[in-house]
Amino acid sequence: MQVNKKRVFFAAALYFIFHVFVPVNIFGDTGKSEEPPIIVNGDKIEYAQEANVVTIEGNVEVTKGDSVLTCDKATVNTLTNDAHAQGNVILKDRQGIIKADSCDYNFKTKAGQAFDARIASMPYYGAGKIIKKISENEIEIKNGYFTTCDKEHPHYRIQSRLCSIFPEDKVTTKAMTFRVANTPIAYLPKYTQNLKDDRMHVQVTPGKSKDWGLFLLTAWRYDLLPDSTGRIHLDYREKRDLAWGIDNYYDTKKAGQGYFKTYYMNERKLGRSRLYKYPQIVTPEKSTKEKERYRVQWRHKWDVDKNTYWLAEYHKVNDTDFIKDYFYREYEKKSESVTSSYILFSHILPDTSTLNILNQKRTNRIFSETEKLPEIKWDKPATKLFDLWAGAGIDQGEVQDGVGALTSLYFNNSLTYLNFNTKTASPSEEDDSNQKIDNYTRLSLPLKLLFLELNPYAGTRESYYKRIAGREEGIFREVWDSGIDVTSRFYRIFDVDTHFLGMEYHMLRHIISPSVRYAYTHPPTTASSKLIDLDSISESNQMDFSLENKLQTKRENATVDFLRFIASNNYSFNIEGRKRRLGDNISFDLEMLPYNWMRFESDAVFNRRKKIFTSANFDLKASGEKVSWGGGYRYERKSSSQFTGEILFSLLEGWSFKIYERMQFKGNSLLKEQNYSISRDLHCWILDINYSVLRERGETIWFALRLKAFPEMSIDYGQDYHEPKPASQGYSGGKASD
Repeated sequence: MQVNKKRVFFAAALYFIFHVFVPVNIFGDTGKSEEPPIIVNGDKIEYAQEANVVTIEGNVEVTKGDSVLTCDKATVNTLTNDAHAQGNVILKDRQGIIKADSCDYNFKTKAGQAFDARIASMPYYGAGKIIKKISENEIEIKNGYFTTCDKEHPHYRIQSRLCSIFPEDKVTTKAMTFRVANTPIAYLPKYTQNLKDDRMHVQVTPGKSKDWGLFLLTAWRYDLLPDSTGRIHLDYREKRDLAWGIDNYYDTKKAGQGYFKTYYMNERKLGRSRLYKYPQIVTPEKSTKEKERYRVQWRHKWDVDKNTYWLAEYHKVNDTDFIKDYFYREYEKKSESVTSSYILFSHILPDTSTLNILNQKRTNRIFSETEKLPEIKWDKPATKLFDLWAGAGIDQGEVQDGVGALTSLYFNNSLTYLNFNTKTASPSEEDDSNQKIDNYTRLSLPLKLLFLELNPYAGTRESYYKRIAGREEGIFREVWDSGIDVTSRFYRIFDVDTHFLGMEYHMLRHIISPSVRYAYTHPPTTASSKLIDLDSISESNQMDFSLENKLQTKRENATVDFLRFIASNNYSFNIEGRKRRLGDNISFDLEMLPYNWMRFESDAVFNRRKKIFTSANFDLKASGEKVSWGGGYRYERKSSSQFTGEILFSLLEGWSFKIYERMQFKGNSLLKEQNYSISRDLHCWILDINYSVLRERGETIWFALRLKAFPEMSIDYGQDYHEPKPASQGYSGGKASD
């Protein structure tokens, strides 16, 4: 039987023929399977009933599910789902595209092989004598290459005897040769590229700075085990000599994941400007000074279940300035916790309360630290005790009219046992230790009365201390506190529809939200000065109040807060040794979004008695397709007046530029830091050139060549050699973060 008809859907023809003439279903029992049928289409279609084979010629298209095969000629076994294709073969599925002269493919198992083939599985491209699909999630290339360059003759490639691609997981090769054009550059017996982590296998960052001289920072990636990967750092600094380190990231699958990092150097600090410039007379200032410097880090987190986890960190460093000198970005972001070592257990109990057990031990005697051995804390969040009606003699009908409201009484509690020891940095041996049991209980009654939202509360704290200052004697302390939060909200809608100065306004809603908080803490039964404790609780009697103004409008069918302004202050009532008065400082906070591409933020503190601003911050940022810019001003009376500005633009195709400036208006010099960056798109690579000038540290220049497929992970920014900039983009230096 033969059907000569262009663009005939063969599945429909088979259905008609075999249901009318032949009592056989070649597709099997479709009533018991949800497997999609094979649909074929072509200029010429022949069916061999005895062999269950369909032959298609001319504009062939075979489809099953998300797999589509096109070619000049094909045969398909409708029982086994095997297909053989010849001539201009293209096989598409959700993992990518394979183009070949011929191929064998099984639509059911999605396995097969293609001959003289090319493959595109983003972000990788490859070619080989044989490309074999082992399964839907594994592809082999024999005697071929893979690359991220989409050119027919790629600018670079990794050529291999056998290459295995596991989409969205990894790429492994054997007998790998790295080639630029046709020139071999490097050879490795085995190579693995992890697709879950976009960092490049080898990173090289050359540069020059005042403190380091000429330097070369390198990171070599390794993948020894499927669940253990890392990097080997080998760095050279002209004025500091060699340094090395290992970063290992692991995943136990059953008991959590974490990382282990080391960095070591026998620092040889040159007393001259260049390694090769020997002074005629060696003075103590010009002599070379040697010093061993290192750090060790370990972090592990184990999520036992959705309510329980363990977290442990260990830090060891032998120099107080080591992190600041070589890991400045990390030092600035985590200056307080970068040297703390601890083990934490956290568990959420069935009643939603939380139990935390913390053991924190000092591992670096060169730092002052408070040991907690242990701190056991149980927290019970606000829990409803029972419901009641607000307003005397109000029935449910009146409540619905807004006269009264249904409210609830809430209870929350916190119980802590702490054994602490505050140790000062070496060589001092002074320390203060104590043990305490602390219990805090609070009752709150949130309710709505007319247009007011109120939340009155009252609490009590009972604490027992094993020691007090100067005596080995236990003492009990009690503190009571109470207060109320009052908030409200008023708004008015204005019928406005305009494009004033290019700003879109479709209806305008003005919202006013005043809030007042009154808090009173009764004098403790024992003064804080008599206690050895980590906190200080004293009598207070204060009211905080703020007024928020907000303007909202509609843009692109979405509500936008295009202006928000908050003013706040406080009032202190009479307490012993202090008179009642209005707070000296008035705080302001302003946010504006005049356009979707522009944002302005500002906050300031104004001293009403001296009639001066003690601090102020302004930030303006605008983003466009080709140009983006931002600027910020920081003002602290008598200490700092600083401006930072940044502009990024790509006016020329393939080129992008960035300029950053930091100016200090107080002091001897105006320009404190300058940074100029150029990036050039080299099709599959991006070349970065960065030049910076920091007055305290001198000049730094570095170059980086990174893959365009992985632009964000070319340099290990966790190991920076210049200070971070307030207005610039930050980079993550860790992998195993929460």
